[in-house]
Amino acid sequence: MAHPLSVTIVVGVVAGLVVSGAFIVALKRRISDDIYHAAFRRWRSWCWLVGVIFLPVLAGALPTMLAVMVLSLLCFREYARATGLFREKTICAVVSLGILLVTFAAVDHWQDDRL
Repeated sequence: MAHPLSVTIVVGVVAGLVVSGAFIVALKRRISDDIYHAAFRRWRSWCWLVGVIFLPVLAGALPTMLAVMVLSLLCFREYARATGLFREKTICAVVSLGILLVTFAAVDHWQDDRL
């Protein structure tokens, strides 16, 4: 967190999560239990997502690139499942290999960008 903008973004997002969590708890008496539990479940999932994304971003370039690769593979897997593309093994293999190769290219040359 060497850059001041990193601190500002982290504080802003964490503050947003705290405020939204407090808002959900404050509305507990005005909304039904089902809606409250659904909202709280979504809020909790956002807390996990923020942690999972912030950790590699704050850790540096390499962890961020690897996190993007993992996220890309998981997103493609979900897309393939939703569209029925998973039945086409060759296409799935080519797309997965493409994601891995793009990540390798980014990792292989990321320090060259600093020159």
